[in-house]
Formats: sequence, structure tokens, C-alpha cells
Amino acid sequence: RTHQNMVESAPLTLSFLLSGGLYYPKAALAVGIINVFTKPLYTYSYLTKGPEGRKFGAIVGNMSCYGLGAVTLGTIVYNQYF
Repeated sequence: RTHQNMVESAPLTLSFLLSGGLYYPKAALAVGIINVFTKPLYTYSYLTKGPEGRKFGAIVGNMSCYGLGAVTLGTIVYNQYF
């Protein structure tokens, strides 16, 4: 299950990192580092504690990535229309 979750989230994560890196390279680097450290934490917690143990790794890893995506999308829209 953890492998499938990583496979499912990889395209979205990579696209946010790529598009975010064009406008905010340091923020994209920080999100990439957070993602690198939270994926093994997610896997370890899921294997040792079951489905309830994966929450911390999933929340931290996904929220940082979604935050970068939202900021990047906002910047693109702002540059396009304002």
C-alpha cells in the first residue's frame, strides 16, 4: 500500500516541484527535502503502527507540496491577469 501511494502521488509532486521551481526555486528545494524525509517516515509508520500511523508523514508531505502548488498557481494567475 505504501508503494502504491508513492506511485500515485509522484506525478503531482513532481509537477508541483517543476512548476514551483521555475518561480520559487528555494521553496521548491525545501518542499523536495521535506518530501524526501517524510516518505520513508510515512512508510515506517505505516508498517509499524498500521493505517493510523501514516497520518503524520502523509499530512506533512502532502501539505507542503500542495502549498507550493497553490502559491505557484497563484503566481501564474497573477502574472497572467495583473
